[in-house]
Amino acid sequence: MPRTATDYSNTIIYKIQSIDNPKLLYIGSTTDFTKRKYGHKSDCGNPKKNHKKVYTMINQNGGWSMFNMIELYKFPCEDKRQAECEEDRCIREMKANMNKNRAFTTIEDTLKKKKEYYEHNKKQILEKCKHYREQNKEQVSERIRKHYEQNRDKILEQQKQHYQENKKQILEKCKHYRELHKEQRVEYDKHYRELNKEKIAERTRKHYELNKEKIVEYKKSYSKLNKDKIAKKKKQYYELNKQQIAERQKRYLELHKERVSERKKEKVICECGCVSTKTHLARHKHTKKHQDLMKSIE
Repeated sequence: MPRTATDYSNTIIYKIQSIDNPKLLYIGSTTDFTKRKYGHKSDCGNPKKNHKKVYTMINQNGGWSMFNMIELYKFPCEDKRQAECEEDRCIREMKANMNKNRAFTTIEDTLKKKKEYYEHNKKQILEKCKHYREQNKEQVSERIRKHYEQNRDKILEQQKQHYQENKKQILEKCKHYRELHKEQRVEYDKHYRELNKEKIAERTRKHYELNKEKIVEYKKSYSKLNKDKIAKKKKQYYELNKQQIAERQKRYLELHKERVSERKKEKVICECGCVSTKTHLARHKHTKKHQDLMKSIE
């Protein structure tokens, strides 16, 4: 036979209270008071159900005969959620100490409860998650990859929105992390570059080829806007690394003697019309001859 729909217009809010100790109190709701009373009395002596908090407290304080189940008031309503909401209000208002769980919780209450549970059990939860990931590495990676592929646009949009809303905190957190792990980061980057030298070079080359015009334009624009800053930085670097630079130049000249010699002999035509070697072009542009020729051209 099909189950008969519950008529919540007959809802009754009731209490179970100790005769000797009125502070021992349980609040409940039902649409059939007589049937529910019999059910409570039966469950007190049922080994499969009497482990519940309400029945344990009843049995520890004289048994069912030392408690009264009383109707508080009728509460006609439309559905189970409305009945539970009213029951929960009574539990909190009357401070019922024999109810183990809330009868009704909002989404906010549930989230708050989860957060509190996480905070109290953080270490165990993280340890459990770590153990699971180690035992199921491939499955976890595959699941993450599939989820990302299926929700790529949504995830990127969420990340972008989160970054915009929390930009200041994120940057501050990153800065703080870098300061704390500066040495480890330098060591890691160095190690990574050594292991992936060819891969990095190939990636850099491809990126440059795909974005050549943009990169050249950006460098040109940056150099123009930060001329003094770049010159100052170069000067500071030179002063701090004078000896190393000299040694590096000397070593380069020794290794590329013929190439350097050929480059020095290479001829170029200046804008004034004179022929000069490439290495002496800058010096030529400061000569009186060059300046006079440029004036005559103008």
